[in-house]
Amino acid sequence: MIHPCPVSCQFFENSCNLIKPESVPGVRFIFHLSGEHAVRIENTLYESKNSFAFIIPSSLAVSVKGSGLACQLWCNQSYLNELCATSFGKKITHILRDSTFPHYRAYQLNLHTKTRSTQILDSIINEINLSRSDYLDMVHINLYELLILLKRNGAISPEDMKVWLGKQRIWHIDDVIHYVTENFDSSFSLDDLASRCALNSTYFSRAFKEHAGVPLFEFINRIRIDRACLLLKNSTMTILDIAFSVGYNNVSFFNRYFKKLNRMSPGEYRRKMKG
Repeated sequence: MIHPCPVSCQFFENSCNLIKPESVPGVRFIFHLSGEHAVRIENTLYESKNSFAFIIPSSLAVSVKGSGLACQLWCNQSYLNELCATSFGKKITHILRDSTFPHYRAYQLNLHTKTRSTQILDSIINEINLSRSDYLDMVHINLYELLILLKRNGAISPEDMKVWLGKQRIWHIDDVIHYVTENFDSSFSLDDLASRCALNSTYFSRAFKEHAGVPLFEFINRIRIDRACLLLKNSTMTILDIAFSVGYNNVSFFNRYFKKLNRMSPGEYRRKMKG
């Protein structure tokens, strides 16, 4: 994604916002301002009813799902470098550096910080939308204040973040979908996935089908076959190797399911795609 402006800002409420890694180096600020939110950073999920903020390198995949008000602020890295190069900026540069746990920071927001952050973020949006003369200088000033507020609050310690994560043991169906999608070549157990959601297998199976539209193992097979199609089209791997690489240890089952979904064998599919 190319950003003509080095800063972008967006409020969202009662919605899910999927944020993919940026091709342009930068930093994301995710603010949870009201309601309940779940923030997933790569494969790590944080849920909270309290107000918090994350500072995350834009190279990491992030998704935000919630029922209240949240905001995403993105800043180009070169713009942040300019901000931090000033004599004043050097006092808060450390806030933007990768933390040791694990390359992003989290902040618990008190009432004053939450209220003032909301006002600042709203001001940044207005400056960007109106693009009046010297608007980036005004954004610069707003960012200084935002970073000072976070500095005052203090980052959540690695130990406290581990405690936070320890409370996120129960998965939602969305977590299962994400886990399966990211690990499609692994072996899956219905009982194991159901237990992660604190559900019995029967109820989990029904809940998964209602949410995903298909039963669990059909969902898994569709993802695997989609990946196999890409490999058949774009690689010289043998069909046997492709079957193993996408999670099948039985090539006959792979061939049968591939033909069920594509109405042709893997070999026929490859010949058709390569013309």
